[in-house]
Amino acid sequence: SKEFVTWASANVGVVVCNECVGGHRALGAHISAPRSLKMDVWTPEMQQVMLSRGNGFVNEQLEAHPDTAKFKPSPNSPVEHKQAFVRSKYANKAFCATGSGQMEEWETSSSAKTTAGQVHAGICVVKVVKAADLVKADLFGKSDPYVVVEHGSTSVKTKVIKKTLNPEWNETLTLNIGLHHLQQEIKFQVWDKDKVSSDDKIGNCSVSLSGLSPNQPADLALPLLNVKRGTLFLQITWCPLDA
Repeated sequence: SKEFVTWASANVGVVVCNECVGGHRALGAHISAPRSLKMDVWTPEMQQVMLSRGNGFVNEQLEAHPDTAKFKPSPNSPVEHKQAFVRSKYANKAFCATGSGQMEEWETSSSAKTTAGQVHAGICVVKVVKAADLVKADLFGKSDPYVVVEHGSTSVKTKVIKKTLNPEWNETLTLNIGLHHLQQEIKFQVWDKDKVSSDDKIGNCSVSLSGLSPNQPADLALPLLNVKRGTLFLQITWCPLDA
């Protein structure tokens, strides 16, 4: 990518461009664990991995195959090409000295052909603090609530708090925000965990990124919709890459 590099893989030991980081995330943290160089905390162990390896060292191992150059994308290549190369290189080990020397097939979407620049817009750090006065979903007058947080195609959820209408999670979740989803709201759904039947939704609410000040924690108390009562308490920090 031509963009300034703001990502790195903490366990591989390489810096990663904004267009390839999505491919690294898709591999799973056991293969590559991308972290923001600007916004994430780097432990001494992670820093040591970066200092002991680096892109040059890793590429000597994983791009040793003589056919690597045939498939390696240029800065102007489509995002799909770059992410297919990432999968082939890191997950399949296709370009190491004993690899197949072949890259996975990829297709270019129409949007990728016309969109230049970064694919990832930033990170949204959501602390789900607590809820108050939730509706009763269980036969015994309580609920087993948890919260699902969604944005674009990304979904994360809290742990379940059993037998309460006033749960306290104090759980921090991270959403990777895609550039093409910036106009979409972050959706919050509160559910009651049910071991016997399907889980019951006990309220929902949403937040727009445009209403948040960059890099400034916002403490919110949001009334739950589509139920008689309930409030969800959050702290949200929107960390755009270009801030």
